[in-house]
Amino acid sequence: KDIFQAENLVLNEKDLTQSENISSEKFEFICMIDVFEHIPANSRKHFGESLKKNLGEKFMIFFSCPTISMQNHLKATNPSAIQPVDEDIDEKVLQEFAKILDGHLVFYKEHSIWREHDYLHAVISNISDEVTINYEIDCSHFENRAQKIKRILWSNQNQYLNNQNLSTKLEAKFYKLLKIH
Repeated sequence: KDIFQAENLVLNEKDLTQSENISSEKFEFICMIDVFEHIPANSRKHFGESLKKNLGEKFMIFFSCPTISMQNHLKATNPSAIQPVDEDIDEKVLQEFAKILDGHLVFYKEHSIWREHDYLHAVISNISDEVTINYEIDCSHFENRAQKIKRILWSNQNQYLNNQNLSTKLEAKFYKLLKIH
């Protein structure tokens, strides 16, 4: 809310797996970063139906999730990093979810952020015939930033594990790193 300020921008946080959180507000763009993999597979239909009630006439939903290969890597090398609910998400799962929303999977791409093909980025929309997504960024620049972020997080791991509040320190580093003023 502090970084992205605009008169036509509203940021909300809701748990749409809970029926009491459904509102009459309609949203054109929803961003789910490291969220969708934590929705249990048997709750996706209810979650999708709840989410659908908050979608605008035209909508886009952005997803960023670990790939199945990343999940498998964590299961094999660091099982404690797996969350209690950490579902496998792939193109097929997102296409099925798009049907619940009366939308289409209009974009799907796997990226190498921390490891090769470890994250997926996807967009579900009901305006597929109008959507053009130019996602050809300078990957080396992006990966360099990702590596810097990883280094910052790992360098502060001990403080984090000691339950110290790092938000101010990390926020300042992220501002500098991402050149946000």
